[in-house]
Amino acid sequence: MATKKPINDREARARFVANFFIDLALLLIGGVRRESAHTNGPDITIYSRGAVVEVKGFQHTNFLRVTHQQVDAYLRELNVFSQAWAIVFRYSRPWSKKHNRYVGLFRVARTGEAINQYISQHLLSCHLIDLTVLKALRNTHETSYEVENGRTGRKLESLRLGLHTLENFTNGGHKEQLAKLGLNPTQFRVVKRRVHVHFRDQDLSFLIQGLIQKQSLAARPVPTFFDDIEQPGVLHL
Repeated sequence: MATKKPINDREARARFVANFFIDLALLLIGGVRRESAHTNGPDITIYSRGAVVEVKGFQHTNFLRVTHQQVDAYLRELNVFSQAWAIVFRYSRPWSKKHNRYVGLFRVARTGEAINQYISQHLLSCHLIDLTVLKALRNTHETSYEVENGRTGRKLESLRLGLHTLENFTNGGHKEQLAKLGLNPTQFRVVKRRVHVHFRDQDLSFLIQGLIQKQSLAARPVPTFFDDIEQPGVLHL
């Protein structure tokens, strides 16, 4: 239950936001939360599909950042599981009329309740990406260096992706993009659908779009999110 008390600790606020997106992903795709959540390992396991999922959230003015160490940790899971995905949520960064610029989320939302409400009302889109694509992007994109946790001073090699890169894979140009990465376009499929869902006492509506391997969409005895997303119309959860 979201608290009405301010969350003053910086790391506690970051964990609260991370849990928001992990819990939302669990509602969308099912599975169970892993004990390794908030570490370098994936956040969710979907045993029925032999898949592991990493969950990320980022503001629309920023880049999605994934360290090379994280990508390696995800891909090691393929020794046990058959699929590995990242599900990435993008939301609007707050705009301050007083300062005439974008500000951090916690400048406008300091309690758990306020954070839930702000992200729910400003969630823009959700991107589902096969991690073999992230691996290929890491091998072709220029490496950036991020300071670990913003405090230790240790710099980590990172992959930095903007919205343009993510959307290139779902706006009709995915075959060309995959071929440039040395991947076989016929093995992948684009999924795109608007989702309406009630979550943490809020009504959310956003577009989910993804690029995953076709075997991920194989028919199952029980309908799942991945089967439903291929149907026309709006998906209500």
